[in-house]
Formats: sequence, structure tokens, C-alpha cells
Amino acid sequence: MDTLIFATNNQHKVDEMRSILGDDFHIISLKEAGIDIDIPEPHDTLEANASEKSGVIQRLTNKNCFSEDTGLEVAALNGAPGVKSARYAGADNNFEKNVEKLLLKMTGVKERAARFRTVISLVLENKEYLFEGICNGRSSKQKREALVLVTIRSLFLMEAKRPLQKWRWKKRTGSVTGKKRWKS
Repeated sequence: MDTLIFATNNQHKVDEMRSILGDDFHIISLKEAGIDIDIPEPHDTLEANASEKSGVIQRLTNKNCFSEDTGLEVAALNGAPGVKSARYAGADNNFEKNVEKLLLKMTGVKERAARFRTVISLVLENKEYLFEGICNGRSSKQKREALVLVTIRSLFLMEAKRPLQKWRWKKRTGSVTGKKRWKS
């Protein structure tokens, strides 16, 4: 089984990827790889940030690795917050402030089309591969207090009209939005 270093300090993301990939790969976190750094995301695109993170880890370790960057892109806001989703209300990555700013910007806006876009940078044998995933939906008119962690994701409703945080990965088979692949 191939080992991949996931260039993140977010254990929740590591757990999600392990669940998604199952036994196909041995996913290890930065901490498990003995790497204690926080890689900045200074770029204006998801692609550049994902490449930056995987490139830093590949250069440090010379091992196979991957990283991701994700953003909520709201049509009425010309794609904002996009690459700045985690820092939408400021550099301190305050989830609550990000949610409040997005709700304020969307006050009175009828067109709620939005999408979550993720770019994954995978470095295998010193060669980078970029992948993109898009989940279409709409932005919610209110935050969901019942969710454990209120993030920008909590304001996104998939086409099935559920907050993205309420969906959980089930299997790697089936359609992307089908019940075979996702469960609540």
C-alpha cells in the first residue's frame, strides 16, 4: 500500500480522506510524518495554494504527498469568497465572522447559486497532478446553529437542499450525488 503525506494540520480532513480512500492508500498527517509547520496559502487561486502546499512537503521529504484547497464560490458575489473562504472576514480564520460577513453580503439577494470547488494537488514520483471537484448548490439565507462547527460550509446547500456539513462519505462507489455514495 502506497503512503501519501496529506499536507494539512487539520485532523478532521485527514480522517475524511482516510474514510474516502479506504485501504487504497496509507494516508498520514503532517504530524505523523514528523513535520511541524503551518504552510501559508498566499495565492489568489485554489490551484496555486494546493500546489504550494504539496510542493513544500515534497521538497522537505522527497515523498509522495497531496494537498487541497477549497472555496465557496457564490455567483452573486462574482465567485467570492472563493479562495479566501477561510479568511473572508480577516486573516484570523474566524469561522463565525466569515459566516456573518457572507450572510451580510447576501442580504436581500435572490440569486443564491453557489458551488464548492476543491482542487487537489497530488505529487507522485516528483510529478504533480491537479484534480478539481465541484459541488453545485446554493447559499443558505441563515446559519445552521445545530451544526457543531459553524463554518462557511454550513451556509452551502447542495442541490438536495441539505447543508454540506450534514453529508458524510459512505463509499467510493456510486454516483457523486447519489444515495449510494452519500448519507446524512
